[in-house]
Amino acid sequence: MTVTKILAALSAIAEAVAGLARFLTNRQLINAGRAAERADQASRDGKKKDAQIRALLDAPRNRDDIVKRLREGGL
Repeated sequence: MTVTKILAALSAIAEAVAGLARFLTNRQLINAGRAAERADQASRDGKKKDAQIRALLDAPRNRDDIVKRLREGGL
């Protein structure tokens, strides 16, 4: 093998390694974005559930409670 062919082969290998590194970096960025979206969605779901529980706990218990709240200025 000549020196030129060896250098060409090494250059091709270096380009392949660089391309693989770019691909893996892009995959990591995509996966990080997906993980951030999942965390954001979980946070929103948790806040929604908390609001639902709060609304349930603050709801009038019976008719007398409704009347009392209405007389005091609203539900």
